[in-house]
Parts: sequence; C-alpha cells; structure tokens
Amino acid sequence: MVKLLMTWNIKPEHETEYLSFINHHFTPGMMQLGLEPTEAWYTYWGDGPQITMSFVAESLDRAKAVVRDPQWAIYLDQLAEHVSDIQYKVIPAFGTFQI
Repeated sequence: MVKLLMTWNIKPEHETEYLSFINHHFTPGMMQLGLEPTEAWYTYWGDGPQITMSFVAESLDRAKAVVRDPQWAIYLDQLAEHVSDIQYKVIPAFGTFQI
C-alpha cells in the first residue's frame, strides 16, 4: 500500500466553503477514484502547511492512475479555489502521521 500525502493552506475568508467542499466533494471524489482517506491534520501553531491530508491506495500503480486521471485535475482546480500552496507526494504507507 502507498499513501498519497497532500498539504495546503486555507485561503483567508474561505474556511466555510472549504469545509463544505472537502466534506461533500473532494473526499468523496477521491474515494470514487480509488483512494481511501486516512487522516486529516490541522496545524494550529507553528510553521508548515495548515492542512495535511492523506489517502491510501492499494498500490503504486493505483496511485499513479489516480494522479493521471482527468478528474484528479478537476478536483485539484476546485480545491485551489479555496486553498493555496497545494503539494502532494506518494510515499510507502506505514503507521499514521507521516510527513
């Protein structure tokens, strides 16, 4: 299994719309693409990205297929309406919080 680890910062004045999008569109959409949500972390204090969110995929091939899927780009564009500094990477999955 692999983990798709994503980070970003919520744009000021977008918190309510962001939460609605994440809960009703982004997370269900990632699940439709074949990813399973595992964690969502909010950084309240300190440096680094405000949000860290991770999903697991059954294999590296599945994760690669997701990021090549045209729907992935649509979800990222929609996410970018509410957040900045989007970054993601695919890493081996083990345990919980990973950076």
